[in-house]
Amino acid sequence: MKKIILGLFLMTPFLLSFASSDTIVHIAGPSMVVNISHITSSKVFFRYPDKENVFEINRRQIEKIIYKDGRIEVFNKPSSQAVNPNDWRSVTLTKNTADVDGLHETGELLAQVSRGRNRKETLQSAEIRLKKEAAAVGASVVLITSTEFKGGYGDLPSVTLTGTGYSFFR
Repeated sequence: MKKIILGLFLMTPFLLSFASSDTIVHIAGPSMVVNISHITSSKVFFRYPDKENVFEINRRQIEKIIYKDGRIEVFNKPSSQAVNPNDWRSVTLTKNTADVDGLHETGELLAQVSRGRNRKETLQSAEIRLKKEAAAVGASVVLITSTEFKGGYGDLPSVTLTGTGYSFFR
């Protein structure tokens, strides 16, 4: 009985230090036990319990934060981050470089479409083709780097989309 009480007494500081910390759950990777300093619109600032330095992490890399008081704040849902090659609809196209900050590059992507009745329809077909290529290589976000239209009045329009694929996972 004395050993049990002594063991609980010795473990109390450890349990209290763990309970007085927050947990950052990564989208792809291990969780981190930290103390959250503050959160901005794009970054989360934190300290490790045994360090004084303030570190930062991009919010796009975080699935959720479990605070020491039990609250849970969800930043990104992991089901939309893992891309199935057959589910190209979950791929996001963007022209904003901030949307891919902190993600892992999967490679260059190219989509060319030369059929369609008008520019809008041809662009939509090229975007679908680009999403399918991205899903095939495991990219969940595509940063569009160039859009080139060809074809004059009376000609069938064609479009070439070039982009870089990015994934939450390596």
